[in-house]
Amino acid sequence: MDNLQTNTKVGVLTLTAVGDLTGKEGLLAGMYAGGVRTPDGTTDPTPYVIIDGNPAPGQVTVLPLSPDTQVRILAEGAIGRGKLVTTAASAVGRIRQMPTSGAGTYPYIGIAEEDGVDGQAVLIRPWGLGNAKVIPSA
Repeated sequence: MDNLQTNTKVGVLTLTAVGDLTGKEGLLAGMYAGGVRTPDGTTDPTPYVIIDGNPAPGQVTVLPLSPDTQVRILAEGAIGRGKLVTTAASAVGRIRQMPTSGAGTYPYIGIAEEDGVDGQAVLIRPWGLGNAKVIPSA
């Protein structure tokens, strides 16, 4: 039987930057044509956190989001321990606490493992890829 997993990587990766990622450490990033960059909006897939950013077409260091590894991601607003976190609405690449009101579908990134405030690098446990639907109570 042939081993098909011979050229795969685990852990920290070095990838090509698309756009200037200098000073973007602690933000979420996604894979786009040509390399990685911060997302355009809240629904873009963001499977990485930037560890060491550089200008394009330089190399950046990213860590794939995995339930096996805690990560710190910059927060938009207050986040409570044990709360689901989603991508931030106005601060590109940041996370925020999952809303409990205001109808919508939000991608969940993980669970906060500590309380956090706006601008803090909050400790989270990445948890799957999916969406949570918020339905306001009547």
